[in-house]
Amino acid sequence: LKLDDPNSAALVAKYGYLQARDTPAALDEPIYIMGHPAIKPKRFALLNDDGKPAKITNTSTPSRCSETDTYGYNVDTEGGSSGSPVLGVSDNKVVALHNCGGCTASGGQNTGNKMHKIVALLKEKKLLPKDAVAGGAC
Repeated sequence: LKLDDPNSAALVAKYGYLQARDTPAALDEPIYIMGHPAIKPKRFALLNDDGKPAKITNTSTPSRCSETDTYGYNVDTEGGSSGSPVLGVSDNKVVALHNCGGCTASGGQNTGNKMHKIVALLKEKKLLPKDAVAGGAC
C-alpha cells in the first residue's frame, strides 16, 4: 500500500505498518492472520477449532482459486479474508497474503501468495517502498 496523501507520515506515526519478510516461510512455522472478514471488526486467527496453533502445512501447493506455488496453512478464516496478511509468530512479519479458503470439516487447507515472491517482483520493478522489508534495504 502506497499512500500519496500529504498526511501519510502522520498516519504511519499513528497506526504503524507491517513489514514483509523477503525469505520463505518454513514448513510447520507457526502463523496467524488478522483482518476484517465479512466486513466485521478486526479478527485475529491464531488457533484452529481443535485449539492447536495455526501453522504452514505446505510450502508449495496449488490453491482452489487456480493459483500455483502458494503456501498452504491450517488457520481458520472466513469469507472476506482474502488479502489479509499471514504473519509469522516468531517475528510478526508478513510471510503471505491470504488468497483462497479451502478448509472444510473433512480437511483441506487455506492458501496464500508467498510474500518473498511479491517482494522480489516489486524489487524487480523498482516499486518496493522504503522500509517495506524487515531488516533490509530497498
